[in-house]
Amino acid sequence: MKKIIIVLAILILSSFIFGCSSEPKYTYEEWKKIKALREKEGSEDYKSEEILDGDNEIKDELYNYNQDLKKYNIYIEECRLVYGRHYEVIINLSDSFDGEQEDLDVKNSYAQLIIYEEEEWISELSDIDVPYFLNNHNDYLLKFLNNNKLFYVYFLDSDLDKANEFAQKADLAYEESEEELIRVKGDFNKRAQELGLPQPFPEI
Repeated sequence: MKKIIIVLAILILSSFIFGCSSEPKYTYEEWKKIKALREKEGSEDYKSEEILDGDNEIKDELYNYNQDLKKYNIYIEECRLVYGRHYEVIINLSDSFDGEQEDLDVKNSYAQLIIYEEEEWISELSDIDVPYFLNNHNDYLLKFLNNNKLFYVYFLDSDLDKANEFAQKADLAYEESEEELIRVKGDFNKRAQELGLPQPFPEI
């Protein structure tokens, strides 16, 4: 399970560097040219209903894109803060749990401490305001933590088959959370490209 937690850490740390909408009538660059031309000429001829509609549509797209990217960054930052409060504690406890091979009571005490710490992590993560387009990612992340916690719960019950079952479920939930985050980043890149903006996640 320590390996799974480390993989989660890599996922969260790599994502801290930083829904789809309909296609705009004009790209961002075209919108800027139309606006500049209209202002330069000062002519009402350029203020046709079609251009104004396109103007407003692009501005709406830009506003929605920027607001969503802001919400994304706020969510990731809040996740990072929660992560920072619990990751080192869990890693140290996990190392001690894995390293204890002689005293079962001591090993069980480490498992109990890990369960408590992960419950705190789950509780804090559940309190974060999640943008609608990150709901699936957040759900998978919570599922990962819950399944990881249940590994230790069933270890304490001496049901190793059940414990291993939840270890596998935790691994799957992690993979799903990673895939969902990649999908969300891809959507942002697509929206940015349609608006003529630099892609916010060029490395995915």
